[in-house]
Amino acid sequence: MKKFLLLFLLWKVAVGAENSDFTIPYQNAVVAYKSGDYPAAKTAALEAGKRGGEDLRPSLLLGKIALAQKNYREAESLIAPLIQKNPDNPMLWMPWGDTLVFLGKPGKAINFYEKASHVDAQKPDALLRKVYAFLKNQERGEAERITAAMDGFNDKTPVYYFAKAAVLDASGKKPEADVVLKNARTLYGETVYLDYYREYLWFIGSPLK
Repeated sequence: MKKFLLLFLLWKVAVGAENSDFTIPYQNAVVAYKSGDYPAAKTAALEAGKRGGEDLRPSLLLGKIALAQKNYREAESLIAPLIQKNPDNPMLWMPWGDTLVFLGKPGKAINFYEKASHVDAQKPDALLRKVYAFLKNQERGEAERITAAMDGFNDKTPVYYFAKAAVLDASGKKPEADVVLKNARTLYGETVYLDYYREYLWFIGSPLK
């Protein structure tokens, strides 16, 4: 019995060390990615991938880094195998949708954003992505329909304002879109606003002011 307990404790220590070996470079990769240091994020994600076994998060993060650097074919090569192997993993749906949008396939991206919109934690951002994808797919009516159903009084996320601004911009009403964005900036603060504004520019393609 004592021998069994000793072996069990040694196994726990080994597993803990392995998890720690993976966790540290992965966390470093995520922090670097979120701060915009993509070379450092890529280096750390590659290291985490070597230590993570079958964990798909390092490969997915590498795909997100490629997206952020506008290397859309590289993102496709990284995320496509993941989505083929794990089609029911909700973690993959939005990044794969983003990849499809920038490969010129917004119609296909909509299906993945729709799936993501049924996951509570992803719902607001997935609906906003659907608006962007419909606009890129020349389906402004669908974008307007989704925007009209959004909660304009949500104090946690400004997705309604960015969706409305995108629809107005696509309708040739840029001054009105700018007013809506200004309101979002005032209501939600600079940090939250800038996170969404960067994505807005990314999807809508407007020049940075």
